[in-house]
Formats: sequence, C-alpha cells, structure tokens
Amino acid sequence: MKSQPKSLVHRHWGILLILAAVALLGTAYNLAIPVLEKPDERWHYPVVKHLADGHGLPVYDPNVEQPWKQEGSQPPLYYALAALITAGVPSDDFWELRSSGNPYYLSMLHGPRGDNQNILIHYPAREGFPYHGSVLALHLARQLSVVMALATVLATYLIALEIYPGDSALALGAAAVTGFNPMFLFIGSSVSNDATVAATCAWAGLAALRLALRPDATHRRALVAGIALGLALLSKSSAIAMVPVVGIALVIAARRTRSWPQLLKQGTLAFGAAALISGWWFLRSWQLYGDPLGAVVHQVAFRGGRTDPLTLDRLWLELRGVEMSFWAVFGWRSVVVDEAIYRALFAVDRLGLFGLLILALRQMWLWAGAMRPTTQRVAQLRKELLGERLPANTLTGLGLLALWSGGVFVALLRFMTMVHAEHGRLLFAALPAIAVLLVWGWRQFVPRRMVALLSGTVVTGLLILSMVCLVVYIIPVYARPPQLDPAAIEAIPNRLDVTFGGQMQLLGYRVGAETVQPGDTLSVTLYWQSVALMDTDYTVFVHLLDENGIVVAQRDTYPGLGNAPTSTWQVGEAIADTYLIPVPATTYAPGHVQIEVGLYDHRSQQRLPVYDESGALLGDSVRFARIEIVPSAESEWPNPLRFNFQERIALVGYEIDRRMLAPGETALLTLYWKALAPLDEDYVVFVQVLRQGDQRWAGDDSMPQNGAAPTSGWQVGQVVADEHELTFPPDAPEDVYDIEVGWYSAATMQRLQVWDENDPRREVRSRVMLSKIRVE
Repeated sequence: MKSQPKSLVHRHWGILLILAAVALLGTAYNLAIPVLEKPDERWHYPVVKHLADGHGLPVYDPNVEQPWKQEGSQPPLYYALAALITAGVPSDDFWELRSSGNPYYLSMLHGPRGDNQNILIHYPAREGFPYHGSVLALHLARQLSVVMALATVLATYLIALEIYPGDSALALGAAAVTGFNPMFLFIGSSVSNDATVAATCAWAGLAALRLALRPDATHRRALVAGIALGLALLSKSSAIAMVPVVGIALVIAARRTRSWPQLLKQGTLAFGAAALISGWWFLRSWQLYGDPLGAVVHQVAFRGGRTDPLTLDRLWLELRGVEMSFWAVFGWRSVVVDEAIYRALFAVDRLGLFGLLILALRQMWLWAGAMRPTTQRVAQLRKELLGERLPANTLTGLGLLALWSGGVFVALLRFMTMVHAEHGRLLFAALPAIAVLLVWGWRQFVPRRMVALLSGTVVTGLLILSMVCLVVYIIPVYARPPQLDPAAIEAIPNRLDVTFGGQMQLLGYRVGAETVQPGDTLSVTLYWQSVALMDTDYTVFVHLLDENGIVVAQRDTYPGLGNAPTSTWQVGEAIADTYLIPVPATTYAPGHVQIEVGLYDHRSQQRLPVYDESGALLGDSVRFARIEIVPSAESEWPNPLRFNFQERIALVGYEIDRRMLAPGETALLTLYWKALAPLDEDYVVFVQVLRQGDQRWAGDDSMPQNGAAPTSGWQVGQVVADEHELTFPPDAPEDVYDIEVGWYSAATMQRLQVWDENDPRREVRSRVMLSKIRVE
C-alpha cells in the first residue's frame, strides 16, 4: 500500500515539476508587479473588500459612482473566496492607494516601452515588503489566483491523458501551453476571476470527458460534472459555454449504454446540481439587471457599449489584439513584447490550427477506408501514408474540446459586438481545451518517435518565454532608475548645475541628435540630483521651442518616467533620466528648436524658480541646445505628409506664409491634396484656427479652391493646391493657436476619418492638426 504514492510520483514526475515551476513563476508574477497594475484590479478588489467587510454582495447602480464599476455584477465565487482569506487584514488604506493615479500614464498606443506605463504612482514605504494593509490583502487575493492557475494546469494534464491515455509527453506539452503561457501567469496572479473560471471550467471539462469516454458512466460522475459546472457558472458568465459540453457528454454516455432513461436521470442530476449551486445567481441578475448573464451591465458601464459597427475588417483587426493578449500583453494593455515574438507566436498558433485540419482530414479518410473492404497491403499503405487511425474515444474527446473552445470563442465574439473587448484573457475559460488542441495540431508534423522531443521543446520554449517576459519586459517598466555613483556624476556631459526651488539640481544633459525630421523621436537625457527632502511630487517638463517660442513638442512626467516621484528621493540621490520626445509629423520644416526644461507642482501648476550656480534667478525654466529640424523626405510638396482620409483623399503637404502675426492680420495656408480614388461626391474642406477649448478665431469651410475644383471632378493621382486665408479679428488675444483641417460630406455633414500612413498605429481621427501659429 505504501508503494502506491511512490509509483504515482514516479509516473507523473513531469507534471509535478511543471506545477512547481508554475507555482514559483506565478508567485513571482504576483510579487514583482506592483499592486493594481493588472487589468481591472482597481475594480475587482473593491468587490472582495465589500464582502470581507461584511457588507454582502454589491449591486451595480449606473446612476451612482461605485468603486467596483461593472465588476459588481460578476458571479461571486472568486470574490467570496478572496474575502475569506483577506477578512482579517485591515484594508481601509485601499482608497488612498487607489487614488494615487499616474497623471502621465501612457498606454501602448501612445508611448514607448517603459515610459509611464504604470497606471499608479508607487511609494516604497507604503508598498514595500513586509506587506501590510490593503497591499497585503491584494497580494493574498492574487495568490488565490495562483492556486487557481495551478488547478487549471493539473486539469489540463489530466484532460490530455483522458483523451489519449498513456501519452504523458503530449499531456506535459499541453500543461506547459497552459501553465507557461506568459499571459496566463500574468492574469493567473492577479485580483481577478479569470483564473477561477479557467480552473472551474477545466475541472468541469474533465468531468464531462470522463462521463463521455469512460465505460462506467455512473450517477456519481454525472453529479461531479454538475457540481463542477455549477461552480464554473458561479465564477464568470463565460462558463455558460460549458453547458452544451456537459449536455453532449451526457448524450454520448447514454448513447453508449443505449439507455435514454439514464440520460434523463443523469441529466436531471447534473443540471439539477448546477442549478442548485448557481441558479440563484442568474435569477438575482435577471431580477436586478433584466439579464441573467449580466452582460448588459458592461454595456451600461461603458457608456452604452460599442457605437461603431463590428465590420469584418474591424473584426480582423481586433482579433489580432485578442491573439496578442492571449499570449503577452501586460499592464493595462500597456506593456507589449517585440514584434518578432508576436510573429513567432502567431506562426505556432496557425501551425496548430493547420495541424488540426490535417488531423481531421486524415481521420475522416482513415475511418472511411476502414468501412470498406480492402487488402492487407492497401491497409498497410494507407497507414504508412496517413498515420494511425485514432481510437473513437480520442476523436470524441477532441470533438468535445473543439465544442468547448468554440463555445467560449463565440461568446467572446458576441461580447465584442456589445463592447470593445479584444482581450485574449476572455478565452481562458477554454484554455485547457485550446492547449490540448494546439499540441495535437503540432503533433501532426512530427513522427511518433519524436513526440517527446516536441513536448520538451514546448515546455522549454514557453518556460523561457515566461521568464523573459517577466524579467525583460515587465519588471523594467516598474523599476526605479539606478542611482548615479560619484564617478558617474563627475562624468556628466554638458554641465548646467542649475537649481530648482532649492530642492532639485539639474547637473547636465545629453541630446541624442543634433538634427531631427518631422515624425522622429528625440532622446534627451537629464541628470538630476536632490539637494533637499521634498514632500511634493514635482513634474518635469521638457519642451522643444521653435524660433517663434512655440512649443513644437513636449513631455511632462514624474522623474524616472513615472517610477521615481520626488517625494521619495533622499538628499544627494542622483539619476540619469531619459525622455523620448516625439516630434509631430506636421512640424514645420526647415527650422530649429531649443530645449526648455523646468519643474512644477502638478496640482497647483506652479513652476519652481530656477537659479544658477551664483544664486541668480534665471526664471522658471532653463533653455539649452539647438536642434535643427529638416524636411522628412525629398518631395515636390513642402512639409511632405501622408494623411489618408478614408482611402479617398490624402493630405500630402502644406505651407503657411507666416507663423507669427498680429491681431487683424492674415496668414495664407496652402494645402496639397491628392485624389486616391474616383470621387463621385463633392466634399467640403474645413480649416479652423483654434485657441484653448476649441475656440474658433479664424478659418473657413469651402470646397477646394473656393469651389473652383470640386472633388467630383478630380482624377486619381491628381494633386490640388488649395489656398485658405486665415484672417484674425482685431481683438484676437495674444496666444498660440492650433490649425485643424479635414473633410466632410456636403450631403450628410459627416466627417471623413483620417489616419497617418507613416504611423504604424494607424490611429483614426476626424481631423489633422498642423503647425501652430502665434499671435502677438
């Protein structure tokens, strides 16, 4: 009897190693990433806290600002378990923690890697080890998700063995796809119900497979499947996709025994147990929100949900986001990996899908051939060409996995029609099924004797990827810059040694280039040193000022790109802080700019005074260096651009005869338009000169060349020079003004959408902002 556990360990030592690695990695993903830096943690945890504080289940009210937003309508299993393990931890400091937002947060669409991708400002004294208060509660709630992730990995392994008993290599590969998926480690160590629904669906799927594939389809198995299904439904509404999986499994079991009364009894047992566990929740949601699944709450919470139609083109674009975030999009969709990694992951995804198609065709041919009389030689040849005919149980199991993953995918598509939700984590309810199917797809490209090598490659590759994502891509985003030692301080170039308000000293600077083009990014490194303790978090501003004193580009941020707020600095601490300043594509060239730097209080907007080494006041900023701006490309048009208006018209350049003028004077703006397609409609150009708050002070709306060149007469490829007089009234205030241009339909007044073809983000707007002009 004592030898049985040893035998079990001996037979399954591989999965024990994987589980140990997942436990360590999950804990690392928990502890290394600051609290509330994972999707929706700031809304998930208030539900936990509400329960832990004894206030019962929250109710979402769209008319009241609530700390849990739409998460207050989610099924309660994860939140209840997290409340149990955090109930004894004081957490009244959570509201202060959550309010420490980063005012300069940049998502992956708007900033370079590592630049203000922390959604909160983090203070070591409050969040450092040993943890206490709400920070401790948050880490405990995260660790509960790690436990759920481990349960998901184990169930994946058992599911793979259930489908193809004895092939532990394939099962280990599937477990690795689940456990070493960097995104699952990230989400599976967060305050969220995603790991819980993955775990409960995994065990419900395993119970359904055992019910369908094993010869002893007992009432006990049906009851276990029902209990697991009920817990899954109590985890997240996406688990509704498991209902047909369990239902089909019951039908398969009854068909095998040819006992339809068994189907009635076991169906009643399974779905009755599920209803007893979770039915009350769906009735509650129906009563409160008029929707048993609560999906309508997300629409209301997101201001009515999706307003743009989910066209096929848009769906294809958003599915790419789903695939990216299935594997590796971290933070609040702000931390991404290199494009080469995504391309490799997409390739293995498609290889797996193609392999599954090959598997399906092979098995259809093999099973069809088995039904026809044939010679032994032909049968042997068919086996050599097409491989083995899989057992019926294996094919049935793979079919159930396809139903499971397909159901979750369809649920995601439906959700995407309601709100913008290109989140790969929403597929984690089917992660075990997806993992097993992918491994079976890859298996089609290797001979049977090399399956173990395939599995080892999958395990090793994903293990390395999960560690690289954490160490190379995630941790640096939240890391404080290293302190400069005395030797590094001594070697600082371009010394300035100016002091801001007697608190911070700018020791020197380094500029990445002396010449830039519109659309480039300029690197500016500033060397800061604290000369006094500070109780205020000051903002650094870095401006590029042109010859007219107009701010061409700027960056405002807390030091350390958001990771070194000044209130945490010690006297004498020094860092090198590098700021990447995007130069707008519409920047006027040729010209030159000067760098302007200062510090200000974000709340009061009050700048600190600047003093030189002798103590003389320099003003509220310091200016230095000269950067030349040169045209971005050889072109017959001035200030070459490529702004695309819905594949119909492009803005290919512009010029303005003066960028500084007095009230009452006129500037002449010339726009160069190119026809991209035949136009059967006359569109209207709008040119507006705007002050703060979009106050209009000059401009006009007209057809090109004041109606002399209507767009319906343009030929494809034709370039039209379109002049507009921008006349300021005599009472125009002295200020810097923006110039916006665009098109709209004369018939519908609907603006054409526009994007910059030179910008890989292809961010869609309704207008183009040109160079600024000054009135004084």
